[in-house]
Amino acid sequence: MDPLGTGKLIDLTRDLFGPIGTTLSDVWAVAVGDRMTSWRVRNAMKYQPLLQQEAARLGLTINHAKIPDRYAFAWFEEATKQDEPEIQILFARLLARAAAEKEASDRAPDRRLIDVLGRFTPDDALLFQRLYSDQPFPDTGSYSDTKGLGQPPDRGYPVDWLTSLLAKVHHGYSPVSLDSLVLYGCIDRHYRLAFDKQSLQSPKNNHNDAAQKLRAELEHNVPRMVKQREYIESTDLGLALYTEVKE
Repeated sequence: MDPLGTGKLIDLTRDLFGPIGTTLSDVWAVAVGDRMTSWRVRNAMKYQPLLQQEAARLGLTINHAKIPDRYAFAWFEEATKQDEPEIQILFARLLARAAAEKEASDRAPDRRLIDVLGRFTPDDALLFQRLYSDQPFPDTGSYSDTKGLGQPPDRGYPVDWLTSLLAKVHHGYSPVSLDSLVLYGCIDRHYRLAFDKQSLQSPKNNHNDAAQKLRAELEHNVPRMVKQREYIESTDLGLALYTEVKE
């Protein structure tokens, strides 16, 4: 059983947009003697300045009454388990955008994104933002115009090229984070056929018949030219999450 109660959590989530220092104080009485609850309430209090700063920086007009009860409860349940700044700021952006005034045609906030974001480690979060960012990779010379996943034209990137680049320019890059993002559905890995024209050779043959000559050339060159290459690609889930947590 949640010691704070479902209704209280929903109210607290909306109250996070209130003036700093004037909300959540009543929760401490409940939290006394409950170490886990106390830790989560301390985490919750950290979101107040983050939410206000991010809402102002993103130019959002906030109406906390627009946050659906189910979304508010799910957000509070997951966000207050996070005590790492790299994750907290993403949760703050997620809630700020959920509470922002929108056009009538806009969809309701998707609470599935809360669950995905709750699985991130700080390394996962930084790599996710790097992969989807439309900002160029730093210090990459001829690759300085490289765009993030989902940016047109979106063709994805070869895994061997991308991992080599990340190892050089992305501080703290971990292949485990890349695998984790695949597991979470935020990116995908696919094999594609790649054609290496430089491998084309003219085989020595004595065929006078044109059809036989062509067949010999194909048998000689196709295994050399046609290869499989693995690519990293964007996913609809990854694009949806990045839209809600981007800077």
